[in-house]
Amino acid sequence: MPLLRSAERDSLTSLVQFKTSLVFEMLLSLQAAVHEWQRRDWTEEVRSVLGEGMLKELKSIYDSFNDGCGFTEIAIDYPDYHDVTGFIRYVRGLDERTFVFYVLGRVHRLEELPEKPSKKALEELTAADDFTDGCRQTKGSFDWADDIGGLKTRLTALWQRYWDGFFRERSGAFEPGWLKSISEKEDVLFNQGGTRLLSQLSSKKHETLPDPLPPEIPYTLVQCIPVCTIYRPFLMFYGYGNVTLLYDCSIGAPEGVQAEKRLQDILKTARALSDENRLKIIRFLSEEDRCCNGKQLAERLGISPSVVSRHLGQLKEAGLIEEVSQDNRNLSYSVKREKIGRLSDEFLDYIRNYNP
Repeated sequence: MPLLRSAERDSLTSLVQFKTSLVFEMLLSLQAAVHEWQRRDWTEEVRSVLGEGMLKELKSIYDSFNDGCGFTEIAIDYPDYHDVTGFIRYVRGLDERTFVFYVLGRVHRLEELPEKPSKKALEELTAADDFTDGCRQTKGSFDWADDIGGLKTRLTALWQRYWDGFFRERSGAFEPGWLKSISEKEDVLFNQGGTRLLSQLSSKKHETLPDPLPPEIPYTLVQCIPVCTIYRPFLMFYGYGNVTLLYDCSIGAPEGVQAEKRLQDILKTARALSDENRLKIIRFLSEEDRCCNGKQLAERLGISPSVVSRHLGQLKEAGLIEEVSQDNRNLSYSVKREKIGRLSDEFLDYIRNYNP
């Protein structure tokens, strides 16, 4: 089991846990509604049920918070990832200092923040910040900091309306996608290790974890959470010993598995096309969209029926021809024109996206 031993030597592997979260699903679905050019289907459904006013309110609040990423970070330390109504109450009850701690991306320690946050106080605090790694979750003005209580009231009222009038009814549909994705990713973790899993989730060849924040608190947990309504393939939140990876569970099998499958499909096709007689069979069947049985092909091409049968089996395995039967007894064969037409595109796609 060399792959397993490799995984055991991977220091990241032991830190990884898979979780599901209805809270994150709801928060990311709201961000998807903001990014309507990414998830137009979801945005249109929200609009049709809750109206244009709901989306305008959502965008007016989310615009200053990296389109809602700052609000998503609040959920990281909430203990019950499936208690949406409890989470809304939790945010409503946060003191202003703690609320700011999360919406700024936890880049400043809680004790460094002013006891009474305000626009001026936050501007002075962040004047010398240089967060080039994207962990800052706010942008633009700090005008909102002069009325944090009002912001929380608007935000939690919007969430409650969204939950009661739209999302609660759809909340039961996500679990099958979550569990299927977790099963796939657990296979990667077990066989290839945590570092490989991180690279596949992020779609980067050599992805690594960011430096701990604060530096003296090492990572003890990397939680991977599949999300069905996320507006991008991958989001990472980190700090205080925790890394939370939110990823698109609809992508399906890990990229490495997909690439291997594409390679095997291409090799099957190449082997099927490497014989002159098999090429003759495809050419003959392609003329006038013929549908012939093995005996007819053997007579037409001057090949023995047993040899034709072997050729047909290989062409069928490669997906280049298909069986046709009108009486469930006698089989004929025809070319799969769509497959033939995609051959060059499939080959070029594999070459362009090859990532060993």
